[in-house]
Amino acid sequence: GRHVRSRRPAKRTTKTTYAGSQRARANRTRNITTPRPTNAPPSSPLRRANMSSKAKSAKEEAPLSPTKKGKKSTKGNSPKKDPKSPAKVKSVKKSAETPVKTSSKKKAAETPQTKPKEKKTGPYEARWKKAMSIFQKFQPGLGHDGTGLYGTLTAGTMRTMIERCEVVGRTHVDVGAADGKVLLGALSLGAAHVYGVEISGDGLQTKFEGMRDVLAQSHAMGASSARLACSIDICDLRGATVEAWLNEVFNESDDTEITVSAVWHGFNTEAKETLLSACARSQRVTRFSLIGPAKRDYGNPEAVIDWVGQCGGACKLVGDDKGHLSGSGENQRIMTFEKVDGGSSPQRALAFDD
Repeated sequence: GRHVRSRRPAKRTTKTTYAGSQRARANRTRNITTPRPTNAPPSSPLRRANMSSKAKSAKEEAPLSPTKKGKKSTKGNSPKKDPKSPAKVKSVKKSAETPVKTSSKKKAAETPQTKPKEKKTGPYEARWKKAMSIFQKFQPGLGHDGTGLYGTLTAGTMRTMIERCEVVGRTHVDVGAADGKVLLGALSLGAAHVYGVEISGDGLQTKFEGMRDVLAQSHAMGASSARLACSIDICDLRGATVEAWLNEVFNESDDTEITVSAVWHGFNTEAKETLLSACARSQRVTRFSLIGPAKRDYGNPEAVIDWVGQCGGACKLVGDDKGHLSGSGENQRIMTFEKVDGGSSPQRALAFDD
């Protein structure tokens, strides 16, 4: 028989051109080969169902988060717990019973609140404040004027001394009065008259009179006398008593009781003994107050009481306080004595820390 050769299907060729390129200008061709048609049967519905079920199971087995590998998420399957379940209540109780850890650092020491200073009240309080404000306006000066040769009295120390002397209604004498600060304070706290003697020049007298006149403008002094005499050395006075000094220097002949004060830091021994002798022999002196270093001559009460006794008088210690002089580095002692009748016997000094 005649053999017939089977012809294979011819290759299909398509010609593609690219406009605007060199290949299009050269009319080059590109052969595209199409695959042969396959005779595979179409997939059945059962097979598609099996494939979809496998894909779902693979997704469920996969972890939800990349950080927790190999652990299955049970978030959606776990049942919700009741907020009032007994297990949760126990955990709350345990947390409440556990002690709170405290830091090992030491706490800062708690200091008690300082009590506010009690405001002093009285009939002379307004006049005292006015006197101190006047002194502050007149204070700037040189040497013994304002600051003093050994420092000037602080307002608190001066008031303690004046109140210890009990100047109300009496004549107050300040020996070594400087610019008259003590006289101004005693006048504002109720003294009937004030007199001061100072060994320095006459410039301080003018200053004191200016302060006194300013105080009188706001607070009437009535018949009160306030005078300061300068260039006076008590060792050169002829009188032997304090009232004799007042008559000699100021021509004063009143009969009121006298209180005396002295900041005798710069007094020599002769001046101290002269002052104590005048206080011991005076009939009108009731109290006298001395401010000075505790470690100097007559810096302790026993020495003062003994000297007053040698001069024919008698006194006792009624006040022993600490004093301060601005500009002085030494501790000052405020010793206040009261004249008594009878012989002298040394009184025991009150406690004082140097």
